Amino acid sequence: MGLGKYFRKRTFSKTPEPNGTKHAAGGKKLAFVVQEHHASQLHYDFRLEMDGVLKSWAVPKGPSLNPHDHHLAVQTEDHPFEYRKFEGVIPEGNYGAGNVIIWDEGWYEARKGDLNEGEKTLLKELKKGHITFVLHGKKLKGEFALIKMQHASDQDAWLLVKKDDEFATTTDVKTQDESVKSHKKVDDLGGKMPDISHTPKRTKPWQVKPMLCTLVDDPFSKEGWLFEIKWDGYRAIGAKHGSDVELYSRNHIDFAEKYPPVFEALHALKHDIIADGEIVVVDEDGKPHFEWLQDWRQSRHGSLQYQIFDLLWCDGHDLRGLPLRERKQILTYILPKSDVLRFSDDIETNGEGLFAEMQKRGMEGMVAKRADSTYQENVRGQNWLKMKTHLRQEVVIGGYTEPRGTRQYLGALIVGVYDHGAFVYVGHSGGGIADAQRKKLRGRLAKIERKSSPFEVEPKPNAPVHWVRPELVCEMSFSEWTKEGYMRQPKYEGLRPDKKPQDVHRERAAKRMGVLSAASPHQNSRTSAHSAGMPQQLPPHSVGANQSGVTSGGAAPLRPQLARTKMGRTARQDPHPSLPDLPFEPTHLDKIFFPKHKYTKGDIFNYYTSVAEFMLPYLKDRPCSLNRMPGGINGESFFQKNNEHLPDWVPYADIFSDSNNGNLRWIVGKDLNTLLYMVQLGCVEINPWNSRVGHLENPDWIVIDLDPEGISFEHVIEVARTVHEVCDEWSIPAVPKTSGKTGIHIFIPLHAKYTYEQGKNLAHLIALEVNKHQPKITSVERMPEKRRHKIYLDFLQNREGQTLAAPYSLRPTPDATVAMPLHWDEVKTGLKPTDFTIENALKRLKRTGDLWKPILDKGIDLAKILKGIDQTSN
Repeated sequence: MGLGKYFRKRTFSKTPEPNGTKHAAGGKKLAFVVQEHHASQLHYDFRLEMDGVLKSWAVPKGPSLNPHDHHLAVQTEDHPFEYRKFEGVIPEGNYGAGNVIIWDEGWYEARKGDLNEGEKTLLKELKKGHITFVLHGKKLKGEFALIKMQHASDQDAWLLVKKDDEFATTTDVKTQDESVKSHKKVDDLGGKMPDISHTPKRTKPWQVKPMLCTLVDDPFSKEGWLFEIKWDGYRAIGAKHGSDVELYSRNHIDFAEKYPPVFEALHALKHDIIADGEIVVVDEDGKPHFEWLQDWRQSRHGSLQYQIFDLLWCDGHDLRGLPLRERKQILTYILPKSDVLRFSDDIETNGEGLFAEMQKRGMEGMVAKRADSTYQENVRGQNWLKMKTHLRQEVVIGGYTEPRGTRQYLGALIVGVYDHGAFVYVGHSGGGIADAQRKKLRGRLAKIERKSSPFEVEPKPNAPVHWVRPELVCEMSFSEWTKEGYMRQPKYEGLRPDKKPQDVHRERAAKRMGVLSAASPHQNSRTSAHSAGMPQQLPPHSVGANQSGVTSGGAAPLRPQLARTKMGRTARQDPHPSLPDLPFEPTHLDKIFFPKHKYTKGDIFNYYTSVAEFMLPYLKDRPCSLNRMPGGINGESFFQKNNEHLPDWVPYADIFSDSNNGNLRWIVGKDLNTLLYMVQLGCVEINPWNSRVGHLENPDWIVIDLDPEGISFEHVIEVARTVHEVCDEWSIPAVPKTSGKTGIHIFIPLHAKYTYEQGKNLAHLIALEVNKHQPKITSVERMPEKRRHKIYLDFLQNREGQTLAAPYSLRPTPDATVAMPLHWDEVKTGLKPTDFTIENALKRLKRTGDLWKPILDKGIDLAKILKGIDQTSN
């Protein structure tokens, strides 16, 4: 191909790229480099030294170490050999303008032939359209192939494929996102500050009333529009002028003391600014959690971030009159590398693609903004639009009911909105409020109680009610508006101190087509820097999602409860709470599932409703296999993984199965409705994966399953204590629970930091060490006939797709036993697998609380543990 095209595309007086020549062969080892290139879109340039130049391919999705990934690689012009050392910023107006880092580098060789003949072999394979080679890089190692797509419409289209060898893995190598040369990330290189000298001067910042979004009914794709993540947090204005810093809500509530890391990060900025954004707390996958944000000062869950999406003022210049796209360009320049101050990324044109991604990840929604729109304070017009994946509504609390059943402090919140000055009732909910929040909320509400109802028309709850002055605003998610104007299945999401009660009205979505047709024409500008991909804050997931994106809550109803089924003595001694409003009609509630005690399907519904607050954190986002027993525990049963015909509201994940050579559709745990739907299908026990849909290849825990084969439970206890001793010796935290049948499960937190294979290997090491301590009564032999009268140390439960009974799950035993987490001091002589049942589990939980919480802690440091094991063994 030669270097002619390379030179024709560049003016070297305007770009720092090397003006090189063809390289004379000087060694047996051939160089390769992979450069991460943030130009019109983020991609990776894959370059192999051949014939004195760098043969080059642009790989939009980047390289992968997973042999199942076949990533498109488009062959581009040859580059000079000197280009392998280039890292820097290609200025605007030049071909390939953007940031470039050396993501990986090293040497490579042909798979066939010796080093002396390797280059000749590679050139022959290049001509044939199928190159096989071995990389020796810092990140990329092992055998790869570049395969030309012979029948593709693009004659330069190839596929980059990793071969299955010792370096193959499903771990995403692109998470190693720093340069191997400078250790910078691609967006840390900066660039030239856009010229703002022509904008109006304004020497000091002012109190901003943020620009507002209009809710529309449908997502859309359109040129000239930028599409952003709708963050689930507090809208906030951040201002810095010299040493003076302000951080406040849209209603000018001071956030400085509540979120000091954001305040401090603004104070450290080199530029004076006014920024508009959202304060959020995100998990390790970048997903925001509104409930964590409210309690952040106490709990410190997740990472606190200020996601900034607009810039109004910079270094004395008023930027509000600039097009949004230009304001964002300035923002990307002035923001430093920071864990707290983050640029809220966008894509252009493909709004429907981003919205689908938000649905998959359970995010709140998407914001669409005209790329050429100016910043209009306190205006809710057609230039900024928002679309929600599920319904949410700000409401004002007008009362609360006394708690019933297992709830403490308060039952349901009674809420309303303002309609032409009148305070009208729109629903009630007791779901979604943790006990600690209930106590605080009850304390706040008690201070504003009043004798009469504040509503225009007084609602009639079926429980004792306390009316309050309508001063506290909260947010609720729900499935739909009823024809009477009430929220169906509302769920409490948290207080909104940043909102004024009088400003809370029922939010009605405008017709998207009408809004767009009313919008003024936009200017056809250049493509956004992220037009081809999703915003960078969130890694892609492999989960499917129902199109409705409905989130259902477990509200305590203010209507008459469901008809009671024929209950066992559990209900007579300690009545379960009534069933919540459900998106399906429970059937056969009086069918007996446990003949010995005559426990019914209705008893199973009520049991899981009563323990849901303890159990749901360990089901959320996890695929579940269904052990269906429609005829009860003594009837026929079958495991079901593929669920092709699900209601729209049931979350699911499509996961590829090697044995089925296709995707299986798994129900994914989410909320009480999903849990009870599995019971409706005849599930007595609940069996989740060890990993979640955000990182299916990385389990949150591993398990040592003590499976006795014709041996007493006293020996199981003895072996469990040995596992504990080994784990203590190796500094490994371990949490025990009864299996609910004849064994004990011992879990170790990983926090999704390692692969299944890594976790299984650690479990195997523990099993082998325990077997050394207890050779007479334990075995690591998989075949049952070879381990009779021994306890199988089952470490193979730590494979992707394996499931075990969840904590607090019922088991299909005559006494309706429960898989119950334990204190280690309970694992002693006298413990029996039948100690915990449907009758006493809830009473125990009220006394002990959730003993399973440590399993979701930060997890182990595997490298440190392995080093310690090695030192111990030596």
